[in-house]
Amino acid sequence: MIWKLNWLGRWIVRALVLVGQILLTPFLIVIKMKHTFLILLLKMLLKIQNQQLLRAVTIQQINLVLIHMHNQNKKLSRNHYHYLL
Repeated sequence: MIWKLNWLGRWIVRALVLVGQILLTPFLIVIKMKHTFLILLLKMLLKIQNQQLLRAVTIQQINLVLIHMHNQNKKLSRNHYHYLL
């Protein structure tokens, strides 16, 4: 009798596990798809942020070059002015 209950209990547990897997599979697929979507979204945002950082760096470098050229021009014009005197 105990052997039959043990055997019946195992089959009930197996049936419940199978039903649970069948019922949960769509939710797991949706969760995995959302997870993948979030990862792709984060990667895209990081790429955009990196591009903005690169732009900021290049704009800063261009500004530094322009300031340097402006200062050089000031020195040249001062020297030129001194030569004229």
